[in-house]
Amino acid sequence: MIPMLTRFLLTLCLTAFPIALRSAPVSGEAVYKQHCASCHDSGNTRAPSRDDLKNLPVTRIVRALEFGLMSNVGVPLRAEERDAVAAYLGSPVATQRIPEKAYCADRSIKFTPQIGPQWNGWSPSPGNTRYQSASAAGLTVDQVRRLKLKWAYGFDGDLVAFAQPAVLGR
Repeated sequence: MIPMLTRFLLTLCLTAFPIALRSAPVSGEAVYKQHCASCHDSGNTRAPSRDDLKNLPVTRIVRALEFGLMSNVGVPLRAEERDAVAAYLGSPVATQRIPEKAYCADRSIKFTPQIGPQWNGWSPSPGNTRYQSASAAGLTVDQVRRLKLKWAYGFDGDLVAFAQPAVLGR
C-alpha cells in the first residue's frame, strides 16, 4: 500500500503538472517548426517564405490562422500557440489605417428604383448561375474590352472577403 505522503505527492504532481504545462510560455519558433516550416521554408511558390511573413503585421497573421487561408492549420492550435507563432513571424507594427481621403466624400445611402437587370447576390437569378447574358448586361463585346475600373473596395489588413460587397444605385 502506498504511504499517505507518497499518495499526496503523487496526487499533487498529477494535478499541478497539467496546470504548469498550460502556463508555460509557448515557443513561437517551436510551433512554426512543427506546423508551418514544411511549407513556408520549402521554396513552395504557393506559400510565402518566412522572410515574406516577417513583413506582415502580427494581427494579420493571427487573422489568417483563425479565419483566413491558414485556418485549417491554425484552428486546431491553442490561441496561445497562434499568438506565439504570429509574434515569432510577424512585425509588431500595427496595420496602417486607411487615410480618410481614400473614402468617398459622400457616404450617404440613396435608394433609387432599379430599371433593368439586377443581381440578387452572386447571380442575377435564383439559379445562381453567376452568368449574365450580353442583352441583360446591355453591353457588347467591344464595350467589355474597353471597360475601366470605376471603384474597388479594400479590406484593411485582410486578404480574403467572405461575401460580395453590396452596391446601391449606380
